[in-house]
Amino acid sequence: MSKPGTTTRRRFLDQSMRLLVLPALAGVGGALSACVNNQNATSGATGASGPALASIVTAGTTIPQTTVKFALAPFVDNALAVIGMIRGWFKDVGITIGPTPTGIKLDFGPSLAPLLTGDVDVGSGVPASIFQQLDNVHDVVNFALVASSTNQAVFAQPGSSVRTLDDFMAAGDSFEVAASKATAQLKGKKVAVTSDPSGRVWFDLVTSLGKLSASDMTVITLADAEILNVANAGGVDFAMPGGSFQIISLIQRGFKTVISEKALLQNMTDDRRFQLVNHTSYLTTWKYYNEHYDTILRLSSVIYRIMNAITSPDRFSYLNDELPWINANGGTTFAVDQLSIALDTLNNANRNFEQTAELFHGTSVWNVYNAEQKQLDTLFQKGTLKKMHNVSEAEGGRKVYDDLVSLRAQSEALLAKAGDGGNNADVLAAAKKQFAALNFLDSTRMLLSFVK
Repeated sequence: MSKPGTTTRRRFLDQSMRLLVLPALAGVGGALSACVNNQNATSGATGASGPALASIVTAGTTIPQTTVKFALAPFVDNALAVIGMIRGWFKDVGITIGPTPTGIKLDFGPSLAPLLTGDVDVGSGVPASIFQQLDNVHDVVNFALVASSTNQAVFAQPGSSVRTLDDFMAAGDSFEVAASKATAQLKGKKVAVTSDPSGRVWFDLVTSLGKLSASDMTVITLADAEILNVANAGGVDFAMPGGSFQIISLIQRGFKTVISEKALLQNMTDDRRFQLVNHTSYLTTWKYYNEHYDTILRLSSVIYRIMNAITSPDRFSYLNDELPWINANGGTTFAVDQLSIALDTLNNANRNFEQTAELFHGTSVWNVYNAEQKQLDTLFQKGTLKKMHNVSEAEGGRKVYDDLVSLRAQSEALLAKAGDGGNNADVLAAAKKQFAALNFLDSTRMLLSFVK
């Protein structure tokens, strides 16, 4: 997944989530009012929480045109938006992607400056890149979540005598004892660790399980591509990359999985498990979010349309659109089946629009407000952050998601009244097309132009 010689980032995305269905609203006017009231109550953002939905849902038969400067990090889950760019789905909702038809390659992991300076309007990234800077950076916000990654692991050399978590548990050890024994094997060894900031969270958890510290081993911090090279050459005893391509490569070359995030999530019941969850998201500034909220809704509709596409039976046909871009820009040599494995198994990119509700409203570990708040609290406790912070300071995706769900309910209510459209049959057809594409903002606007 990582480009050779570049700093890689964190993890990928997560499991199938269950459906949250918000109740349909009876009347069109009531639906809009209820939606606005609900969002004001639940968006949770401090200060900048986005405009009221009613202010942008105005009747109209055309879609405003705009250009969005779009940045994509060269990782398989971050780059999913390429599918919509290639297929013209952003153009379908009035958005021209700049500065090139597929935006620019840019990883926000090292710096959020391109967003803050306006060099780009939106881009793919991870909440971790925002949260670790909340003491000083207050104007960056997530607006769409597409993944929750749990792909990191500790790998040992093929043929080594190292025993795995599974080995210890098969011998009768409890999970806690097995995890301690498995990770204690790092003591006195040479360990390659990803340079991505999120990898540090994983490293800290692993060492704590073995009652170790970094001083108990020789830690070499490297970009993921370099970890792969060093590990293959036998230059380290253990490898801890964060990139899907490197992880798949190590597994295929027979490296032992000593302990993994997924194994810990399956067995842990305490709050440490929240440290294992990371989300893939699309980011912008609060200024852009507030001033161009209609564009944010349209961008998000395309992102969720892509998620529907890659969870459909035609999954491979859509992934083939992304494949050339990710290999050219990520320094990988994925085949489409490997790309699918990376997204589905390591990154858990198998959640459609309906199932995304779990990330915002579910009670599981995957809820962004649960997991990321625990991580923020930990950053404060460790002194990384000097002030206490709330997830809502940098999270605008729940409002966007809920607004899309509410707009869908409005469109459905209007469609039930529209009949065959009469003299507005063309407008009705256009509204239905936008509705099918999940652009519920403009399907509602078009229907409001003639349905009373």
